[in-house]
Amino acid sequence: MEIRPEKEVLRVDKLRKGWDVPAVWITTLVGVLISVVAAHLTYLSEKEKNSVQFNREAENQLSAFGRQIEVDLAVIQPIVAYFKSSSFVNRVQFQSFCKNIQYEGYSMKALSWIPRVPHSLRAQYENEAENDNVPEYHFTERQKGKFVTAGKREEYYPFYYIAPLSKNEVKPGFDLASDPILQAVLMQSRDSGKMTASAPIDLLPENNENNVSFLVVAPIYQGAVNNVAERREQLKGYISAVFDVQDIVSQALFQVDTGVFEIMLHLFDGKVRIYPSLEDHSIHEHFKMLKMAADFQVEKDINIAGRRWMCSASRPTDLFVARFGFVNAGH
Repeated sequence: MEIRPEKEVLRVDKLRKGWDVPAVWITTLVGVLISVVAAHLTYLSEKEKNSVQFNREAENQLSAFGRQIEVDLAVIQPIVAYFKSSSFVNRVQFQSFCKNIQYEGYSMKALSWIPRVPHSLRAQYENEAENDNVPEYHFTERQKGKFVTAGKREEYYPFYYIAPLSKNEVKPGFDLASDPILQAVLMQSRDSGKMTASAPIDLLPENNENNVSFLVVAPIYQGAVNNVAERREQLKGYISAVFDVQDIVSQALFQVDTGVFEIMLHLFDGKVRIYPSLEDHSIHEHFKMLKMAADFQVEKDINIAGRRWMCSASRPTDLFVARFGFVNAGH
């Protein structure tokens, strides 16, 4: 048996030990890296599954909202057809027809007939309304948040027939021509011949509720019209409907399974947020906060009688909830 010199044995042991220490570290690091990579891949896989599931649930809710809008707008068509087929509709006939409309499941708050009234017939219309048992009826306009007698104008477009009367969502006699924004909606609908929606409005500013409403109008003409000039000449008035945004969201979400995710809906008309009604931050701050949950956000544009709303569905982060709270009619 060969006997190595003591110095050579010591040198071999040192070499062996020198190699063993790095090998242990390398093995440990490789194990850690494999674990980290595996955990990350698992995280990405779960994140992808959650993202797909969230997108599916968000799309369901946004689609339900779009369908609810279509259903709500469709309820206006029968009364429009009724006026188009009649040479004249009185207040009793209007009320009787509207009683047949089932309001359950709709977000509509009030139906109205808005006639085109030249100044020469103003007194006649006001007197006829009082004769129809509408007390103290007169054309009004809004000044500094209060309703006052309407000033003299060439034409008036007042809320004349209203149903249902019990809900009192609009002010009888309020002249839409006195409000530049609403007047523009009337003129757009008149010239296009189409149903047209307004921006978010507050038709009764004395109400304490913080809900947001909007107005939709459909023009009624005297006979057939083929161009803008004829539409302007033969306009008789409008059928209008008032809708509550909160009710639209509630009705839409009631019809769908809200799923496993807490989903926060936000609706915007341009840069104005109309749901939920939070007044302390802008659209820019809203999207800045939602960037923190970028993988859990779906956006969709919805047409509301010619007006575009942007609908956002997102998963609220803890920071967002702490800063702004979380309000969703579906949960």
